[in-house]
Amino acid sequence: MLAKVIGKLTSADSKVMILMLIAGPVLAIATIFIISHLLFVPKQPSSEEIVQSIARKAKLGGIDPALVGVSILPEDSEPDNKTKSEDIFSLVPSEYLYYKIFTTFVTNIKGEKETVVRADLAVSTYLKVTEAEAYAESMTAMSPVMSSAVFIALGETSITDYKSSKSLDQTAEKLKAAINKALNEKNAPYLVDYVHFFELAHNEG
Repeated sequence: MLAKVIGKLTSADSKVMILMLIAGPVLAIATIFIISHLLFVPKQPSSEEIVQSIARKAKLGGIDPALVGVSILPEDSEPDNKTKSEDIFSLVPSEYLYYKIFTTFVTNIKGEKETVVRADLAVSTYLKVTEAEAYAESMTAMSPVMSSAVFIALGETSITDYKSSKSLDQTAEKLKAAINKALNEKNAPYLVDYVHFFELAHNEG
């Protein structure tokens, strides 16, 4: 009788053991699958991330992003060093830089043997204030070239070129053209925007 009971218990235990052996790995595999799915499945990208990805790929392929229906916001793209330098340079104020030609011009004018013009001139150019030193150095180096051009141009003027403010403005424009022509021929780094009569006198012959 005892043997039969032991046999039944043994048979029941073996079935339980078999069930445990089968269910254990299944549960373990299911648990691993769930955990790995939660940890390693990539997050669905947002619409903004998708647009940025398309734009980057289009740029790398040499395609205008606008052609594929996307646009890149200014903050999405990093400016290069040159652009940054240009942005900084654009913040530097500009103004008219002046240079007085140290030659005092005394010359006869066209068709008037007895009429003499005496003039002191200054020139100005609209530049960044940081170029003031370079501008002064260039104008000093080019002073003989400018003086020669002015002497020739003044010799082509007549007494009527000094009679009114309008005629003086026109004379200044002629002198500017003569100076800039001479500077261009010498490949000077700066040209002039205006010529100013610092002092001016003439006789009537």
